[in-house]
Amino acid sequence: MPASAAILGSCMALSAIALLGFSTSATAQTHSGCYVEDDSGQLYDLSILCETSNSELASPVLQTGDVQVTLRWDTSDDLDLVVVDPAGEQVSYLNPTVSSGGQLDVDANAFCETASAAPVENIFWPTGGAPAGQYSAYVVLSIPCSGAAITAVDYSLTILNQGQRETYEGVARLDSVQEDGYAFALE
Repeated sequence: MPASAAILGSCMALSAIALLGFSTSATAQTHSGCYVEDDSGQLYDLSILCETSNSELASPVLQTGDVQVTLRWDTSDDLDLVVVDPAGEQVSYLNPTVSSGGQLDVDANAFCETASAAPVENIFWPTGGAPAGQYSAYVVLSIPCSGAAITAVDYSLTILNQGQRETYEGVARLDSVQEDGYAFALE
């Protein structure tokens, strides 16, 4: 009997098996992927039987704080998020941390080396660490990775500022940055 059939057969013998994966149970929230759970809470890895690997299912954990700026889009192109703090320092892939505490913690599709199914970039200042003043966020289409003659990519930008959330829809254009960016103030 093939190994996958033996695993499936032994899993079927478990009493009251609950298929998890994308469930909202407390156990499922700490594990992602393809597995079963028996009555006692024991997890059995079934990734050999699944079509999708755990790395494809996992979305990055985004850090948050007083200020969090998150960029999302749905192509394999390399978009970049840049946030300028009140002192004029820029947080970006070129400068992932600044003296005011701002940090780039997720950088998707960088240099077209990896392609995410749900790309995201995230910049944040930890709770209690963001300086008061004016901030600006910018989105740049750095590299069109999809192979076609891409000159524009739709995106969604969410700014979380002291618990207040604003979401903007926009279009990043090759070799172009919006003039004013997305300005916001931290008081």
